[in-house]
Amino acid sequence: MTKRFLVAALALVSTTALALEGERMTLGCTVGGAGADRQVEVRNGTGEKLKPETVINYNVYWKKSSMQGESAGCFAIARELGPNLQVTEKLQLAPGAEPTRCVAHVSGKYPRIVHEAGGGVEMRCDP
Repeated sequence: MTKRFLVAALALVSTTALALEGERMTLGCTVGGAGADRQVEVRNGTGEKLKPETVINYNVYWKKSSMQGESAGCFAIARELGPNLQVTEKLQLAPGAEPTRCVAHVSGKYPRIVHEAGGGVEMRCDP
C-alpha cells in the first residue's frame, strides 16, 4: 500500500512539473466591476505556487447589442501567487460591451518574463 502511494505521489509531482514547464496551465478567470472600472480576476487553482514574473494570458469574450468580440492580453504577477489566491488586472472594453466569458492560462511557450543580456526585460503574450 505504501509503495502504491509513493508511485502515485511521484506521478502527480512529475505531472505538475510538466504542466509548469512545458504545457499550457489553465487558471480560473472572471470579469468584475462595471463600465470603465472592469477588471480581469484570475484565480490560481493549480494547487501550486506561481512564481513572481509569471505571465498570465487572458481572453475575454464580449457582446454588444449587434456584435460580439474578444479582447486578449497578458500581465506578469509581481509577487508569488499561492494556491486559490486571486490577482486582478484592469480591463479596457469598448463602451457598451458586456463580458460573457473569460479564459486565462500560463503559457508553456512563454511562462515568465524574459531577462535579456543587456538588462532589458520582455514580456511575451501567448493568447
